[in-house]
Parts: sequence; structure tokens; C-alpha cells
Amino acid sequence: MTHLRNILLQTDCPVSFSMEAPELTATETSLILLVGVFNQYASGDSDKKTLSKDEFGKLVKDEFPLIFQAKDAADIMKKLDKNKDNLIDINEFMHMISDLVGKSYKMMCDMEPKK
Repeated sequence: MTHLRNILLQTDCPVSFSMEAPELTATETSLILLVGVFNQYASGDSDKKTLSKDEFGKLVKDEFPLIFQAKDAADIMKKLDKNKDNLIDINEFMHMISDLVGKSYKMMCDMEPKK
């Protein structure tokens, strides 16, 4: 778990959590991993705080191969890019993650047997 804490501490973001906590929760770990994925792909050029079109395309292809087709990355990016700067920032990325979580939840609920 120390490695995950170090990943979060390496960001430029203000971070506040107890270093005395013996272990991160599953939710805390998930958040750190999502930020880590964003940072990994955003580090491909000089702007480490956003995803370019190429970086976003690689992220979609590598990280969501069962959910998205690589050819759809440009359309997905266009929908996510709320400020129309042709870049995806962490908030726009997390909007996509939130949407995927909501759709996954609905799909799982729909799969439950009806009572």
C-alpha cells in the first residue's frame, strides 16, 4: 500500500490522508489507481496535466478494449471535451469514468433476477 500512497503524493494536487492508517480502503485504492492511469497516459508529452488526442486514443485502446473501439476515441473525446480545448483534463476524464460506473451499475441491476 505504501507504493499507492507514493503515487498519490507525487501529484501536484493537495492531498490529505492519514499516513498512520494501516491500509487504504478499496475505494481509496481505486481512486489512486484511476489518477495513476490518467497520469501515466498524460505523461506522453510536455503537458502532464492533460491528455492529447493521441494520448487519449492510446488510453482508450489500452485500458478499455472491451468497452470502446479504438476508432471511437475521437468521438468520445469530442463529447468529453467540455471546454473545447482539444485536451482531456482530469475532470473530463473522471466524467467518463463516472458515466461508465453508472452504466455498469445499471447493467448489473438489470441482470439481477426479478423477484
